[in-house]
Amino acid sequence: MFKPAYRVKIGETIYESGTSSEVVSIDTYFVINSLCSFDIVLANTKNTGIFRQCDDVSVSLGYENNLKEIFKGKIDVIEPGISTTRISGLNNISKLLNKRINQFYEKQSAGKIAEDVASKSGVSIEKTEEGITFPLYAVDNTKTAYEQILKLGEMCGFDFYLTIENKLVFKKYEKKTTHTYNYGKNIINHEIIKKEPQYNAAEVYGESSSSFKGSDTSHWLTKKNVSGKDGTGEGMFVHDLSIRDTDSAKNVAKAKLEKIKKTISGTVKVPGNPDINPGDAVKIEDMPNSGMNGEFRVKSIHHKLSKNSGFVTEIEYI
Repeated sequence: MFKPAYRVKIGETIYESGTSSEVVSIDTYFVINSLCSFDIVLANTKNTGIFRQCDDVSVSLGYENNLKEIFKGKIDVIEPGISTTRISGLNNISKLLNKRINQFYEKQSAGKIAEDVASKSGVSIEKTEEGITFPLYAVDNTKTAYEQILKLGEMCGFDFYLTIENKLVFKKYEKKTTHTYNYGKNIINHEIIKKEPQYNAAEVYGESSSSFKGSDTSHWLTKKNVSGKDGTGEGMFVHDLSIRDTDSAKNVAKAKLEKIKKTISGTVKVPGNPDINPGDAVKIEDMPNSGMNGEFRVKSIHHKLSKNSGFVTEIEYI
C-alpha cells in the first residue's frame, strides 16, 4: 500500500510530507457550478504568523513520489488559535465574485458573453461553447460576474467552473474519463438518493420585447408574450426578463427540463484519487443493492488528507 503524500506552498513557505510535520489536515473542494475552496490546518510555528490574505496557495496530493497539483488559489481567511492556525480561501472564482460589470450585448451567444465577463474580471479562458444566442442581453452590477456567468450556464444547461490552472470552462457536459469503483474493493462508503421529478414540463416566460419570428429580427416592440415550453403535462414556471425572444425561451425551457429529470444523486467515498477531474464520470459496481450500481456524472470532488484518517476522496455525483 502506498503512503499518502502532500506538498503545500503558501506564499514562499513549502510544507512537504516526510520533511514537515506542521500540516494537520488539508481539505479541497472542487464543485461544478459553485464555489471551489481550500481549508488547511497547520500546527503553530513561527512561520504561521507570516501569512497574509491574498497570499498564493498551491496544494498537491498523491502517494510517495507521485504527486499531482489539485488546487491553486489565494488566502481569504486566517483563523489563528492557541495550537493551530486555519487557512482557507478560493481559487480565481474570487475574481468573479469581486467584479461587477455593466454591459449590453446584441446578437451574442451565452458563451461569448461569458468569455467577455470573465476576461473583464481577469480570468483566462480554457474552453467555452456558444449556447443560446440572445437578440439583446444586459449584464448589470446588481449581480457579480460569478452570478452572471452562473445564470448564463443554467439557461443553457452548461457546466461552469475554473480548471486547476484557473481558466474558465463553460460548456455542455461531455464525459472525459470514467473511474470505476467496486464494493468490497475500493469503496469506503456509498450513499444514493433517488426521487421522482416534481414536474413533467418547463415553461419559460420572458420580456415582451422581440418578434415571435426569432432572434434575427431588429424590431423590439410587441404586445405578444415571449414564452417557450418543453415537455407535457404539469410544468415548472420560470419568469426571466433577460429572455427577449421565443427561440431563447424554448432553449431555456429545454435546459430546465433536463435538470428536472435528473432524479439520482449520491456520494461515494474512496481512497484518495487526485486524478478525478470535472467532466469525469464514476462507475459503481458490485453493490449488494443492485440499484446502487451505475455510471454517474461527477458534480463535486472533496479531497481530504489528515493525520487521523489518511487520504480519501468524496465524490458527489448526479
